[in-house]
Amino acid sequence: MTDQPVFVLGAELQALEPAAFETEAEFQELLARHPRMLDFGLLADGQPLRLVLVAREMGVATSADSTPAYWLDHLFVDADGVPTLVEVKRASDTRIRREVVGQMLDYAANGARYWPGALLQRSFEETCVADGRSLEEAYGEFLGDRSPQDFWATVEDG
Repeated sequence: MTDQPVFVLGAELQALEPAAFETEAEFQELLARHPRMLDFGLLADGQPLRLVLVAREMGVATSADSTPAYWLDHLFVDADGVPTLVEVKRASDTRIRREVVGQMLDYAANGARYWPGALLQRSFEETCVADGRSLEEAYGEFLGDRSPQDFWATVEDG
């Protein structure tokens, strides 16, 4: 018996081989393009969780009047307006897990305090433009009939 995952592709089975990423940047790019790799669980209405990328390298300030002191690898939000913060680390990273957990707690505490909805909306829209996606397409896929203003207000109230 093998622990190797097998996936159905069309009418055939295909085994997947584990492979390491050459760089953190390589994995970060794949994650930004395919956030479904992180999708888990259900939303409050029972629908599958769908994440949308707000920004890569999202600046995290430590006061209302400061420039970013930290840079988060990825900031996603779901359709309920709940943020998901993602920091990519290679398995070979020698820093202790406590340091990485502390880093994420700093990001979460300061992000919640210093990321107004307008900043997150602007970051999301800049990300869409940089990726060559129209805002109408991006919002339509993610929000359906819900207005962007209502959504970002929900994110800010989070």
